[in-house]
Amino acid sequence: MRLLGKCPNCGSEDTINCNEWPEGKCGNCGIIWKDWRLTQTEKGDELIPVMIGRERSEDDGQEWGVCLNYPSVGEIPWSDMIVSVLNAALIARFSDPNIKRSEWSPRANKLRVCLATEGGVEGYYKGDFIDLRNEGVKIGLYVAPYCSQGEGIRRILNFYHIMLQYLFEAGSESVSGRYRRGEILRLPKNEKGFERAWDILAIMLTRAKGEKFGKKVAEKIKEIQNNSFSAPHLKGF
Repeated sequence: MRLLGKCPNCGSEDTINCNEWPEGKCGNCGIIWKDWRLTQTEKGDELIPVMIGRERSEDDGQEWGVCLNYPSVGEIPWSDMIVSVLNAALIARFSDPNIKRSEWSPRANKLRVCLATEGGVEGYYKGDFIDLRNEGVKIGLYVAPYCSQGEGIRRILNFYHIMLQYLFEAGSESVSGRYRRGEILRLPKNEKGFERAWDILAIMLTRAKGEKFGKKVAEKIKEIQNNSFSAPHLKGF
C-alpha cells in the first residue's frame, strides 16, 4: 500500500509505503511509524492510502476480480466518471467493430454494457463468456461466479489492472509530469475539478493504449450515453 501526501517528518511528496498495516515508512528520510494514522492526526497532514488488489483463488488460480481496495468509492470525488470511462475502455479495447449485435456468438470478440443492477461489461472474448460486474463500494470489477475462466477474462482483467495502476499508483511521469501521483483522488468537486479529471483520464488512456485509443473511448462513451437503456448500467445503480 502507498500513502499519498507529504511525509510528516521531511515533507517529501508521495514517498511513504505501508507494507504491514498500520506501519508506515518514508522512502526519502527512512523514518518509520508504528501507526501512520496516529502520526497523521498529530501532525495534521492528510495522507491518502492507495492499494490495488488482484483477487485469485489460491486453490486453482481462478480470477475473482481487480479493484481499488483503498480509498472507497465514497471517498473519491469523480468515482462515477472513473468507473464509466474504465468500463467503456474495456468495451472499446476488446470488441471487434465489424461484429454486429445480431452476430454475437462464442466465436466473436464483442463486449457491451452489462445490464445487471451492478452494471459492468459482458460479452465474448477469446471464446470466454465475459460477465464482469462493478464492485459497487469500490472501483473495480469482479467475475460473476458462473463464468468459466480462460485467456479472455485474464486479458481483460490485466488491461483493467494496468489502467488502475496508471490512475492511482504510477508516478507523475505517467501523466506527462502535469499531475502528482494519484492526482485524480485529490481533485475538487467543481467544474475545474471535472475538467482536470477528464484530462487525467484522457492521459491515462493514451498511456495505456495510445492516442487514438483515447479518442476511440470518448466515441464509445457518447454512443453508450445515447442509449437510455444501457447508459445507467455502465457505472451501475
